[in-house]
Amino acid sequence: MDSVSKITFSKLIQYCSLFFLLCYIFFWDTKFIQSRIVLIVLLALCIMNIVLHKKIFISTPAKGWLAVLLCTLLGVAGSGESYATRICLQLFICFAIFLAFSFGELSYKTIVRLFIILCSFYCAGLFLHTINPHFVDTINESILASAAYSTYQELSSYSYYTGFSGFNCMSALFAALLSGIYLSKLFFEKKLLLKKCVYVGIILIGIIATIIAQKRGVFIACATAIIIMLLITFANKKNAKKFLVAILLLAIFMVSIYYFLQTNASGEQFLRRFMESDDISSGRFDIYLSLLSESKNTFVFGKGTGASQALFNMGAHNIYLQVYFDHGMIGLFVYLFWFVFNLIYTVKLFKNNTNIAIVRQMLFISLY
Repeated sequence: MDSVSKITFSKLIQYCSLFFLLCYIFFWDTKFIQSRIVLIVLLALCIMNIVLHKKIFISTPAKGWLAVLLCTLLGVAGSGESYATRICLQLFICFAIFLAFSFGELSYKTIVRLFIILCSFYCAGLFLHTINPHFVDTINESILASAAYSTYQELSSYSYYTGFSGFNCMSALFAALLSGIYLSKLFFEKKLLLKKCVYVGIILIGIIATIIAQKRGVFIACATAIIIMLLITFANKKNAKKFLVAILLLAIFMVSIYYFLQTNASGEQFLRRFMESDDISSGRFDIYLSLLSESKNTFVFGKGTGASQALFNMGAHNIYLQVYFDHGMIGLFVYLFWFVFNLIYTVKLFKNNTNIAIVRQMLFISLY
């Protein structure tokens, strides 16, 4: 029997779900992806997969999802914003995807390889943007949706590089994820020295790409996640030698990045944004103060789902403050409990199963 005939119908549905999910995650700002249609198809495929399996295992993380979803639903009832329902539907679809992919029929290696390819595509776009901006502009004009292309042009006018995207935050995020994947490979896969050197190079490329994108927050989050992950991994007597090697590599990274910052136009601009800006938050502190001032009378239950986006088009630029403003202290407690539980759960899995690749990469993403 050939390999194609061995694929079950359920697995075929999961592969189709994965295809649409990756399209939505990586290419939602292009002309070719209609987000609503993709999300509807995703939801239908996930429901089909759940129905085929008949039995649904609601894990503890899934129960956390349900609690967050319930808070959002209650928030919709107290909100007069038109897109509150859309936010709730997106969370519901995310929950359905979570359940559908929990059956574990897809090869983890296949998923990671696809993420590596797509993240590398965004990294390459950032570097190419610095080398040949005219070429990238021509490509983006052809592939990006009109709103995304307008944002791309605005960011380019500030010398913020986006690569093959309308948003530098997207490119920086995928570059950081690429670094995280190869960081776990570097320390936990038994490979030849040459291959490990390649991994070090890819990690550096990913971090430098976040600098090129001029996303300070992503860079700081990525660096912090790497440091904490190394401390959790090696800060004990059994791993003392590996921990020293990790510190040495970290020092090499810092020297390499400092050299890039000092000798490259993107790096110099990145440093200036830290040192010469009158407002290091780029206006975010004013948003935070406004949200806190507006929430004085609704701090228990919040103002309803989507209220922060109604006040500021791009939201609060801080997920914790946004949850607090929309859902109050009760919603913030639910969200924080879910987040902290998942982080602790992942760290425990990691300490007990450091040889499992998915756990290592889950740890980086959780910390990030």
